[in-house]
Amino acid sequence: MPTFAFATLPPPVHGLSFATKRFLETTQDSVDWEIWSLGNHGSRRWLGQLGRLGRNLRALAHLAFASRQTMTSVYMPVSAGATMVYNVTAATLCRLRGIPLVLHHHSYAYLDRDSLLFRALNRQLGPKDAQICLSEQMSESLFKRYAVRSQTIVLPNSFVLEEADDTEEPEVDASRGIRIGFLCNMTFAKGLRIVVETFEELVRQLPEATLVMAGPVHGALEQKFLDAAKERLESRLELLGPVYGEDKRRFYRTTDLFWFPTQYKAEAQPIVLVEALQHGIPCASMDRGCISWLLEPCGMVASDVTEFKRDAVRQAVLFSEDRGRDRESSQRRFRQLRTMEGSAIAQAVKFLNQETEIPVDPLHGT
Repeated sequence: MPTFAFATLPPPVHGLSFATKRFLETTQDSVDWEIWSLGNHGSRRWLGQLGRLGRNLRALAHLAFASRQTMTSVYMPVSAGATMVYNVTAATLCRLRGIPLVLHHHSYAYLDRDSLLFRALNRQLGPKDAQICLSEQMSESLFKRYAVRSQTIVLPNSFVLEEADDTEEPEVDASRGIRIGFLCNMTFAKGLRIVVETFEELVRQLPEATLVMAGPVHGALEQKFLDAAKERLESRLELLGPVYGEDKRRFYRTTDLFWFPTQYKAEAQPIVLVEALQHGIPCASMDRGCISWLLEPCGMVASDVTEFKRDAVRQAVLFSEDRGRDRESSQRRFRQLRTMEGSAIAQAVKFLNQETEIPVDPLHGT
């Protein structure tokens, strides 16, 4: 019997679409997927919303009326905000019909603060259901805020990477100044202003340092800010724009340190940080979502902007004196993620196929 993927996808900028597709691709050889409500939005916002509504209603009708004998289980990424109402409706149908449900979390929006919609969603789940979390930290946050009765699986975001399974060696050039990397959809919420201001403090101590920024610029204010920064920093600031494929791999291979002082409220486990670890790059970031769980064994995590600026500059100065500093711990952390990932994927596949029952967490019970 097939497993149904009911994916209520927000716009791709949130990353949920990409992670969901990668999960389906990663497990396609082991799970008989039948996909509902998964697709791209229309070119116009209202057309995209209507298209999503139509797909979701058809998927919900299928969950309500299709023969129970044709459904092994249901997989569903959790949306944040008002669109979680689709998740609640689908989970209610699964509970009424006795269909095992696997939720996949990608956001901290309903973990950092209470959500009535997620509370309603969580009430539909029992011991036969499972929730995929990005870290033990996310799992603990889930149990602390909500009365969770379902199983949990910890699957870090390393599973979305299509590059080599092992870590990739950086291109180290001790003859040049250190290169600070920043890659994301460039917004102030993702730390754009903080990175530039921190780098300007760094160049007072390391005049030969370079800041390399990659990714699309979102917003006229962000573009104006970058134009002014380029005038001040000149050749010490490189703006690459969006990078893909080999250009993206080269960005990481030629980066010495990766700074990501995100202020995004729903930040969970940024894929760019996992990619940096894969390339053996020491990272500095903020204590948001799962970031401290991800980086504390190998990088720098700040509790506020002032701490980030101070410690990131200190990290860069120390790194300039020892180019191999912290690279080994970054690579080791990535290998740990790969090990966790393999075990979690196997566990999720067994649950989706209803081959074995996932043991109840003795710390939380049911």
